[in-house]
Amino acid sequence: MTGVKPLATGIAWSYGAQVLTAIAQFLYAAVTSRLIAPDGFGAYAIALVVSGLITLVANGGLGQSVARMQILDQSRLEGLATYALILGFIAAVVLFFTAQFWAGIWGDGSAAAPIKWLAISALLAPHIGLTSGLMRRLGHFKHFAVCTFITNIVGMVFGLVVLISTGSPVALIAAPIIAQLTLWLALTHMTERKLVRFGAPARARDDISFSWGVTLASVLSYTANNLGKWSVSRWVGAAALGQWNRSDVVTAVPFYQLQTAITQVVYPEFRHDRGDTNRAKRAWPDLLILVAWVTVPAGAVGSIILPYLVPVLFGPGWELAASLTAALSLICGVQVVTTVLGSAVEALGKFKWIWASQVLMIGIQIVAVAATILRHSVWPAVIATGVLAVARQAWYVWLCGRSGYIDVPRLLSGYLRVVAGTAYVGLLSWTLVNSIDSPIRVAAIALSAACAVLGVLSFRDSFPPLVILRRYGIVRNDE
Repeated sequence: MTGVKPLATGIAWSYGAQVLTAIAQFLYAAVTSRLIAPDGFGAYAIALVVSGLITLVANGGLGQSVARMQILDQSRLEGLATYALILGFIAAVVLFFTAQFWAGIWGDGSAAAPIKWLAISALLAPHIGLTSGLMRRLGHFKHFAVCTFITNIVGMVFGLVVLISTGSPVALIAAPIIAQLTLWLALTHMTERKLVRFGAPARARDDISFSWGVTLASVLSYTANNLGKWSVSRWVGAAALGQWNRSDVVTAVPFYQLQTAITQVVYPEFRHDRGDTNRAKRAWPDLLILVAWVTVPAGAVGSIILPYLVPVLFGPGWELAASLTAALSLICGVQVVTTVLGSAVEALGKFKWIWASQVLMIGIQIVAVAATILRHSVWPAVIATGVLAVARQAWYVWLCGRSGYIDVPRLLSGYLRVVAGTAYVGLLSWTLVNSIDSPIRVAAIALSAACAVLGVLSFRDSFPPLVILRRYGIVRNDE
């Protein structure tokens, strides 16, 4: 894999911005969770999910189409820009006039108003996806990261002002809309307005064809990932969905930001593997193992400490959200690895693999929906998200191994080491949390942690993450 250091730098900038954004979002959530009741967040969650579906269709995979271009052709970019404008207009109209319909589907009429407001986001989404893809393709990761962070902060600050002024749950929509509008303006300026020059969409026929493959895969993925939330809203209640939404803030959101930081940088690089399985077979297992060493242990630690932090962060009344974080944190740690592999498969254009996996996932979710209806509980839907993450990754690993893209034995060996490391870190965290009132036991745990660090340093020549980083020159070999 060539140019690894610039990629590592890009990931560092992207994730650094995501971490700062996550800290700001925690503070934002701490305030808003004290101003709005769970059912208000339920309507907000419904609006985000519904607009997410329309936005997926509107985006049409435009960002991915640009990111995987071998050669950036201005006439193709102009054709895609026109196509994005058309898609955005149609999506905004459809979302605005079907808001009441979607609110009825989800069983909460109060969701109609925020859904209508999100038509603004639907209008901008295709062009934002296009400009974001161009920034990534050009390798402008630092500027993109800084821009995204600043616009998110602007959205949260002004959104909080609107929320405090009105006191209405609908005002929760202000933050994402303001952030998206400012991001669109900033990215348009940073790409030197290359994508406000319009041309015939026919010039980008092949790119549009690829984008619709991505769109179908995204819609199927959306269905698989949100059937559970829909069943919770319908048969458990909007308040339960609101609790799930708050638990997502401290679990899914941080992990999604890490996932985004990684995929935004590595996705354009997968274009080199479209005709060369040798490169993929060598590099993909290393990438997946390295990501797993970061996200899976982090998920395990989060599953232990977050249930204690949620009441402190959000205040009283969020007990279900606190209990959900234990499962969701661990699930999210696995999901990041699955998504990185899925992005590689998508960049190759292996849509039959993707569509088949999503159909399988929908089948699993249908079983979970039935369990949710029978038990009137949020837990079957939550557990199903974990099953989906594991099953989808197993499917892709099998297909990639059969086609020569992954050395499966090497990957599984690496995963076993990750599981062992996660078990140790998880046990250490659990013991610490459950013995915080005993100075002697805390001292013993601190000694165990110090021994673990010393062990890594002593055997750094064979510690898997360091071996991988050293192999690609990100960490220098010891002299």
